This record gives sequence, C-alpha cells and structure tokens, in this order.
Amino acid sequence: MKKLLLPGAALLVILGCYPLEPLGQVSDLRILWHTSQGAFDASEDPNKFDWVWSVAGAFEARYGTKVEVIVEDAEWDAQRWKLADLVTKGERCDLALIGKWFLLEYLQKNLCRDMSGFINPDDGVFYPGVSRYFSADGKVYGAGVGMQPLLLYYNAALFEAKGRESPRALYARGAWNWDAFRSAAKALSGSGTYGFGWNDTDWIPFLASNGVSAFSLADVNNPAGTYKIVTGFQDERAKAALTFMQGLYSDGAVITDGWLDAFKTGAAAMTFAWNGDAFAGMSPVTFVPLPAGPDGGSISGLGDEPQGFCMPVTCRNPQAAADFMRMSAEMYLSHLAQADSGDDARLRREAAAKSVFSPLEPFYGMQGFWDVNWTIRQGVRKNSPWESGDLNAVLGAANTSAAAGNPLEFEQ
Repeated sequence: MKKLLLPGAALLVILGCYPLEPLGQVSDLRILWHTSQGAFDASEDPNKFDWVWSVAGAFEARYGTKVEVIVEDAEWDAQRWKLADLVTKGERCDLALIGKWFLLEYLQKNLCRDMSGFINPDDGVFYPGVSRYFSADGKVYGAGVGMQPLLLYYNAALFEAKGRESPRALYARGAWNWDAFRSAAKALSGSGTYGFGWNDTDWIPFLASNGVSAFSLADVNNPAGTYKIVTGFQDERAKAALTFMQGLYSDGAVITDGWLDAFKTGAAAMTFAWNGDAFAGMSPVTFVPLPAGPDGGSISGLGDEPQGFCMPVTCRNPQAAADFMRMSAEMYLSHLAQADSGDDARLRREAAAKSVFSPLEPFYGMQGFWDVNWTIRQGVRKNSPWESGDLNAVLGAANTSAAAGNPLEFEQ
C-alpha cells in the first residue's frame, strides 16, 4: 500500500509556536464565514436562513458571548483556502464550515481538531449520517447540520391500479422496508413494465439504506500525514443489501437501461431522485424516504452535499464554539419546520436525518471507482441467487479494483 506524506503535515510542528491565547480563556467567538451580514440582510427570500447570521444575535443574548465573523465574501468554497491561511499565520478562528470536499483538505493540512469532548453527534440535533462522514478513527471533525437526501419517487396511480398500499401509507405506519419495497416492485412488474428503475450505481443507495457507506476515509489525522480509503461493501450489512438486490433482479422487477423514460411513461413504478424536477407535470408522482434495511438502525438512506461546522486547530474557545453549533442546528431545524410544515417538507427533513453520505462518483481521485461499480453490478446480475463463495469472490475483486492505480492508501 502507498503512503502519502501530505503537504500540510508540517503544520503540526508550527502549532506549538502559535501566539494564541490560553485555551478556554477568551470571552468572544471568532467564526470564519462565506457571507457578510449585509449580503444576508439584502436577500429578499422570505424563508431565508443563515447558520451564522440568523443565530449570532440570539447566541449573544443567551450566552453573553460576543460573536466576531471573519467574512470571506467570495466563492463558497474559498473558505477552505482562507482557513488554511488563518491557521498558517496562527490567527485564532473558533468555528468554520466543513463540506463534502473540504474534509480531506482540512485533515491533510491538520486544519481542524477533534471535537469529541465537546459535542455528541448522535444527540438528535445534528444529522448523524453527516457527522459520521466527518468522523474517523473515533474522532469527530465535523458536526452535521445539512444534507440533501436521495428520495424514492413513485407513480401513485400504478399502485392504486394494482390495489397496493402506497409507500407513504406504509412509511406512516412504520412498514416501509425492504420487504414492502420488493413486494410492491414484484407486483407492479409485468410484460414490459417494471417495479423499479435507476442507473447502474443503484447498489450504493441500498447499502446506505442498511446503514453502510460504500466508501469512506479513515486514519486521516496521524503524525505520518497518511490517509486511506476504506470500503464498506464487505460488511455483512452490505452483503445483505446485495443479496436483497439479487432478489429484485431475479423477480424481473428492475430496469436500468432507459429507466428515466420508463418512469416518465408509466413503464416503471418507482425510482430514485434527489428532487422531482425531472418529473414536473407528471401526476400523480410523489416521494417517500428510501425503504429501510433490517440492520441500519438510525441510518436508512443516502445523502449528498453533507455540510456542518468544524473547530479549527487555532480554536481558543471550544465550549462557545460547541454551544454555537448546537444552537445553530436547533434553530435551523425549527426554521425548516416553521417555513414549511407540509408532509413533503417533513419527509425531506426525516429522510435527511436518516441518511449517510456515500459517493456516487470517484471518491477523492479513486481511479478504480467505475471498475468497482462494474464488478459489483455484474456480480449482482449474474448470480441469482449468489452461489456458494461467489459473493465474497465478487467483493474481493471489487476491492482489488478499488486499490488498483489508486493514488491513496487503500484498505478493504
């Protein structure tokens, strides 16, 4: 396996020389943010909310802690370069944004610290699946406050025509799971029709619906400056998901080629989508969170664009930073509920809270991503059901593909 000495590793040496205030002995809070208060106030969106500006005044009133905001009023992702600059100069910054593609850079360069002693990512306020992505080796580097969930859209008329209970009704009574999904997909399939259709990465959402990320980072913040990609598809929960998918294929219930047109024309009853833009004007099409696998626990869905807060290594007021994160997350959830109390908005919030991030594209330059996808997809389609030893053989081959030509250290 290759080990990579990362460009920011030398920052570990510099940290001891920072002319910073003693930890915990400052009375204010310094936040790096991408939007100025003027820009936020000028927005005419009646439902606007900002994780900093909508919270700062209330935070100061509750805790008596003055909030100072360092504004990097440029492109959204310019904050990561600004944070690196602040840390390199030894300037205090107590709180900053962390996002999907920020994580690796922050950890490569040792820009953010472990927050385990200050927040509980599973306390019901933060999104646990987002915080899981921002964690490694038992350390928490980000508190999740935002996630875009993948949803299951379905043609309600097809369910009604077959006398099937709708996915929303099943979800409402806690019965929207793999068994219910497979039963519906099979019943709604026939000559030229399919119960479900999506693209050839459909195995990744099913892993997520059973609590597993197909790919994640681990061992990312250590003195050697190395990190590795870890696959989740040899987890027993992942094997259960792939075996479940084989059942769908053996039922003749899945279409992949031409799946979108099939859904639009009523030839497929269910599909996955991030939003319903592609189905505008179609009626009656609605959505529900992904069906829950049997072993995922609190995680039963797939999300994208994970966002949250982190504490930079130059944070001098970690308790105030933690209090601000929590207050922002609480106020944001309250805002979402008040801005739209309808069923659609509620289901989106619930789906996001149950989702874990897992990439549907090459992960941090992993050259073998599409080879992994092909190997697993062909294994799912070929074996129906898995013959003895075939599942482990396919996943072993997928791990080999993931490691081949991969610029990162790799571990299966």
